[in-house]
Amino acid sequence: MEINEIQQKINDCDEKIRAIKEERQVLNRELRDAMQAAFEAEHMVKPGDLMETHTRGKVFYDGFIVDANERIFILCHPIKNDGTPSKGVIHLVWESFK
Repeated sequence: MEINEIQQKINDCDEKIRAIKEERQVLNRELRDAMQAAFEAEHMVKPGDLMETHTRGKVFYDGFIVDANERIFILCHPIKNDGTPSKGVIHLVWESFK
């Protein structure tokens, strides 16, 4: 095989990888949205609500996120001494509420 042919095959592979990664990102966002809707319906919460967790006690619920490693977490904030949400962030997993 010629150098140009090999480089073209590599470029073709790179384009396929980019397309698959983009499709996966779209699917992860759709999964996040579906999980968030199911969680909010099951636990009757909306962003900003105070909720009880098994591991962290009471926290303010914020929503679901997809992190840099494509994992989905529940985003919450601890309670400050005055009872308001902290700027701190707690990432919880769906399984901790089942």
